[in-house]
Amino acid sequence: MNNFQQITRSPEALGAFLRSLPCVEGPWDKEFQVRFCAGCGAENCDACPNEAARNSPVWWLGLEAPEQEAPQVAATPDGSPVVLWVDGVNSSIVYAHYGYVKDLAISAGFWRNDGTIFQKLAQVPELIERYGKGKIRAIFDYDPDYPRALIQIWGLPSPDLQSAFPEGTAARENR
Repeated sequence: MNNFQQITRSPEALGAFLRSLPCVEGPWDKEFQVRFCAGCGAENCDACPNEAARNSPVWWLGLEAPEQEAPQVAATPDGSPVVLWVDGVNSSIVYAHYGYVKDLAISAGFWRNDGTIFQKLAQVPELIERYGKGKIRAIFDYDPDYPRALIQIWGLPSPDLQSAFPEGTAARENR
C-alpha cells in the first residue's frame, strides 16, 4: 500500500492525516466558523455546542462539495476563442463592466455574486495584515445585478488573492 492509498482508505484516515498537518487554519476551520461561529453569541468557546465539528477535517469531508466552475468557450468577432466562466463573463468583461482596462500588475478577485461577496470582503483586512508589507491600495466594485464583484489590490506580494480566495479569483490574471 502506498502513502496515497494509506491516507485515503477512509474519511477518518484522511481526516486524521489532514489534522496532523501543521497548518494554522484549514478549510474545515473556515467552514466551521461560517456555519457555527458567525451567529453564535457565546463569549467563550470552551463549551461550544458544536465541539464535535470544531477542528475536524472528518466533519468537513462529509459536507457537500461546492459547485465547481467549468469555463465556457465563446468567440470574438474575429473568431478567436474566449473563455467564459459559468455565469457568462470573464475577467475582461468584468473589468469593462466596472469601467476599467485590464491591469496585469495587480492582484484582482472576480467574486461570484452568490451571497458570499461580503463575507469575502470582510476577510480582506486580515489578508492585507497577513501579507501586506508596505503601501497597499484596495478598490472594491459591486453591482447587485451583475454576476461578479471586482476587488483590486495593489502592493500585495504572493501569496495573493488566489491563495486566500481560490474560487472566483484570478491571481495576477492567471485565469
